[in-house]
Amino acid sequence: MGVPRVVILSPAYPPLRGGSATYFQTLIRSLTGKVSFTVLSLEAEGSSRTEELDGANVRRVLPDRRGGGAIPRYITVIPAVISALNKERKKGPFIIHAHSNGIYGYSASLFSSFFGIPMIKEVQDTSDKAFVLKAGKVHRWIATGKFVRRRLTSFGIPEERIVTFPSINPPELSELASKAMKGRVEHPGKVRFVYFGWLMNRVKGVDVLLKAFSLASKELDGLELWIIGDGPDRKGLEELANGLPVRFLGSLPYTDLVKTLAQSDIVVLASHEEANPRCIIEGYALGLPAIATDVGGVIEELLDGKTGILVKDNDVEALSRAMVKLASDQDLKEILGNEGKEFLERLPTWSDLSDALYKEYLILWDHIMN
Repeated sequence: MGVPRVVILSPAYPPLRGGSATYFQTLIRSLTGKVSFTVLSLEAEGSSRTEELDGANVRRVLPDRRGGGAIPRYITVIPAVISALNKERKKGPFIIHAHSNGIYGYSASLFSSFFGIPMIKEVQDTSDKAFVLKAGKVHRWIATGKFVRRRLTSFGIPEERIVTFPSINPPELSELASKAMKGRVEHPGKVRFVYFGWLMNRVKGVDVLLKAFSLASKELDGLELWIIGDGPDRKGLEELANGLPVRFLGSLPYTDLVKTLAQSDIVVLASHEEANPRCIIEGYALGLPAIATDVGGVIEELLDGKTGILVKDNDVEALSRAMVKLASDQDLKEILGNEGKEFLERLPTWSDLSDALYKEYLILWDHIMN
C-alpha cells in the first residue's frame, strides 16, 4: 500500500503563529516517517518559499488575504490555492487535509470537488457557513470539541463521519511549562492578566476586554494586562488602551509564549465566538485559572467555579467584576489553577489523536491505490 501522501492546507504554519499552526506542526511531528507530508501555507516574510521543516515539504506560496475586503480575497486566494494543489496533483495521488476556515479552506474544497481528490476537513472554528463546511469530497470531518460536532450535525453531516477531539496541548508544552515556571519572577502587589490570540474584535472581543480591564483597574490597584498576538485591529486597540497598564507583545515564538505565561497570573478571553480555545488549557498547564465568555465550546474546558469564571458575552461590567474577584483572592486563584491542571490529566493525548488520523489516512490511501 505504501506511505500515504498527504497535502495539508493550513494558512498559518511556522514561522506564522496560531492554533492551527501548532496543531498541524504537532501532527506532522507525531507521524514523521509514517506519512509523506506537504504543507501549503501563507507567504511569510523572511522565510523561504520552500523548505524541509518538521519532516515535511513546506511551501509558503499562498497570498495573505486574511484582512481587507472579500472581493480581493476571492480573486487572489482561490486561483492561488487551486494552482498550488494542481502542482501537487501532477506529482501523483494524494489526500487533502485542510483547515476548513475561510476562503483558503473553501478553495481547497472546490479543488477537491472538481478533481475528485478525497479530503479530511479540520473544523476548529465556528464561523464558516454550512455550504463551506459541506463542500468538497470529504471523507471525514475532524471536530474540535462537542460544540463543533453538534454544529456539523445540524447542517446534515452524518455523525458517523465526524471524528471529535477536544483541544489538546502539544506534547512539548509540559516540559516547556516546567522550565518556564522555574524562571518565574514574582511580582508582589500586582496581578497580571494575559490574553493571547488573534486581534480581531468581531470574533475575539479584545475591545470588550480592554473596556472591562479599564473598569477593573480603577477599582483595584496593581492590575496589568499583557496582550500577545497580532491582527487587523491592533492599532485601534493600542489607541483604546492608551493610559492603561497594558502591554502589546505582538506574536511570539511558542517557547517565548510559554515563558510569558509563566510570568502571568490569569488567562482572560472575551470572545464572541469560539470552538474549543486552546489558550485556556495552555494556561492550565502553567497553573493559571481563566476568565472567559460563555460562548461556543468554552464551557467544555472552562468549568465555572472550578477552573475559572464564565461570564456572559459582551457584558463589560460582568467581565470586570470577574477580573476584580479573581485578582483579589489569591487562595481562589490557586484552587482554580490546580483544578485546571487536574482537568488536563483527563483529556485524550496527542497519541490518541494522531493514531486516529493515521487510521483515516490509511483508509483513504488504500481506497486511492486500489
